[in-house]
Amino acid sequence: MNNRDEYFKRPTKLASFEDVPTNPGHRILAPLDEARPEQGTWVGVSTDGRVAVLLNYREGDTRNLQGKMSRGVLPIDYLSAGLSDTDWQQQLQNRHALNGSKIDLEDIGGFTFVHGKISLDPTTKQVKPLSVLTNRGESGQILKGDSSDPHFEISHKKTFGISNSLYYEPWRKVEIGEVLVDKLIDTAVKNEYDEKALVDGCIDVLSTNTYDSDIQKYGGWFAKVQELQNSVFIPPLDTQAEEHTFVSGKYYGTRTQTVILIDRGGNLHYYEKDLHSSDDLEKPPVMRHYTFKINLDEN
Repeated sequence: MNNRDEYFKRPTKLASFEDVPTNPGHRILAPLDEARPEQGTWVGVSTDGRVAVLLNYREGDTRNLQGKMSRGVLPIDYLSAGLSDTDWQQQLQNRHALNGSKIDLEDIGGFTFVHGKISLDPTTKQVKPLSVLTNRGESGQILKGDSSDPHFEISHKKTFGISNSLYYEPWRKVEIGEVLVDKLIDTAVKNEYDEKALVDGCIDVLSTNTYDSDIQKYGGWFAKVQELQNSVFIPPLDTQAEEHTFVSGKYYGTRTQTVILIDRGGNLHYYEKDLHSSDDLEKPPVMRHYTFKINLDEN
């Protein structure tokens, strides 16, 4: 499950399939950020079973946050490459270039990138670990039961959330979300939810609003930004036309919600609910659904 918090008027293409010219028959399903020339993304899947989720890292200094290259190229590149996580990470800097020059990860704005190929361990029948790559703090893995992991308290979890902090220093919104997801799973199992009921439950979790209403109405921009840590869902915030922002607009908040479900038969369902695509708050949300099959037995 994923919430995209962003300026409502930031140019964006809704999720659609894109072919990978270098890998015939290989396709990516992802939305695209059209505000940067690289047209990257923040979430996506591939027809060979890879998943990618990108989070910006909230810097202490909010000036000059735009990197030389968009963070959004990372998910697109990973989903297109068809490489193992290790091989992709090793080749990353050599394959990313801007005007023929090598780009270091430190030249990209702060990010945390969760990625991996969805497959089942043949012995445990559990989902294999996913990788976490970051240029702030330490990289690692999740869904990993190895007690020697330096962040075992996070890596061993079955329910894992992440936001705009170090993944092993979760914000309050993440802690709230993890509890709600655990409750949803328990209820879904107990009541034998069908797919629609489960998707509706996921959207309800993503729509959990604990944002301080007084700060929303009366707070300055700095207070509004600080309060982002405390709510899974961010209601429309009047930005007061902050001139220092890269993409300005009247409203900022949760604008797109994504739910990705995979059953044990390898059927992948991708749901995208587009809440806002402009500063017109009266426009109705748009819901899209895509599905395809992946092989869970591949390495």
